[in-house]
Amino acid sequence: MEKTEINQRTHYNRGKFNKIALVFSCPGKKEEEAKKPVAGCTGKYLDLFLKKFLEISDDLDKNFNRYNYRITN
Repeated sequence: MEKTEINQRTHYNRGKFNKIALVFSCPGKKEEEAKKPVAGCTGKYLDLFLKKFLEISDDLDKNFNRYNYRITN
C-alpha cells in the first residue's frame, strides 16, 4: 500500500464578535491559497447563512463580514 502525504494546515480567524464560533471541515485548496478559513464557495455559502442568521438574531452585531466572527477549519 502506498503512503499518501497530506499537507493541510488549519486556518483560524479570531474575529471581533466572538459570541459564536463557526467550525468547518479540513481546509481545501482555496483556503490554502487565501491563507484564511472558508474561502471560495464555502465562504459564499457562509455569507448567505450569516445574513439570514443575523436577520433573526437579536444578540449579535448585524455586521455581515464573515471575518468579523471566530472561524476555524
